[in-house]
Amino acid sequence: MISIDRKLRLRDLEIFHFYKENKMLAYVIIEDTRGPFTEEDKRLEPLCFLDERRYT
Repeated sequence: MISIDRKLRLRDLEIFHFYKENKMLAYVIIEDTRGPFTEEDKRLEPLCFLDERRYT
Protein backbone atom coordinates (compact mmCIF):
# COMPACT_ATOMS: atom_id res chain seq x y z
CA MET A 1 0.00 0.00 0.00
CA ILE A 2 1.25 3.49 -0.84
CA SER A 3 1.15 6.11 1.88
CA ILE A 4 1.33 9.88 1.51
CA ASP A 5 2.95 12.18 4.03
CA ARG A 6 2.64 15.95 3.77
CA LYS A 7 6.01 17.31 4.87
CA LEU A 8 5.40 21.02 4.42
CA ARG A 9 2.34 23.21 4.05
CA LEU A 10 2.65 26.93 3.50
CA ARG A 11 0.27 29.44 1.98
CA ASP A 12 1.42 28.88 -1.61
CA LEU A 13 3.50 25.69 -1.35
CA GLU A 14 3.00 22.07 -0.31
CA ILE A 15 5.46 19.17 -0.34
CA PHE A 16 4.32 15.52 -0.20
CA HIS A 17 6.34 12.30 0.11
CA PHE A 18 5.01 9.00 -1.25
CA TYR A 19 6.11 5.78 0.50
CA LYS A 20 5.69 2.08 -0.17
CA GLU A 21 7.00 -0.51 2.29
CA ASN A 22 9.01 2.18 4.13
CA LYS A 23 10.81 3.25 0.95
CA MET A 24 10.26 6.68 -0.51
CA LEU A 25 8.97 6.39 -4.06
CA ALA A 26 8.58 10.05 -4.96
CA TYR A 27 8.01 13.53 -3.74
CA VAL A 28 5.70 16.17 -5.14
CA ILE A 29 6.03 19.91 -4.83
CA ILE A 30 2.85 21.85 -5.51
CA GLU A 31 3.15 25.60 -5.87
CA ASP A 32 0.20 27.93 -6.32
CA THR A 33 1.50 30.62 -8.67
CA ARG A 34 -1.87 32.15 -9.40
CA GLY A 35 -2.48 35.66 -8.21
CA PRO A 36 -5.69 36.63 -6.46
CA PHE A 37 -8.85 36.49 -8.55
CA THR A 38 -9.72 39.67 -10.40
CA GLU A 39 -13.30 40.63 -11.18
CA GLU A 40 -12.86 39.24 -14.72
CA ASP A 41 -11.60 35.91 -13.30
CA LYS A 42 -14.70 35.70 -11.11
CA ARG A 43 -16.94 36.12 -14.17
CA LEU A 44 -15.01 33.49 -16.17
CA GLU A 45 -14.86 30.90 -13.36
CA PRO A 46 -17.84 31.51 -11.08
CA LEU A 47 -17.78 28.01 -9.54
CA CYS A 48 -14.15 28.40 -8.44
CA PHE A 49 -14.79 31.53 -6.38
CA LEU A 50 -16.33 31.47 -2.92
CA ASP A 51 -17.66 34.76 -1.69
CA GLU A 52 -16.68 34.59 1.97
CA ARG A 53 -18.91 37.51 2.89
CA ARG A 54 -21.98 35.36 2.17
CA TYR A 55 -20.90 32.60 4.58
CA THR A 56 -19.53 34.48 7.57
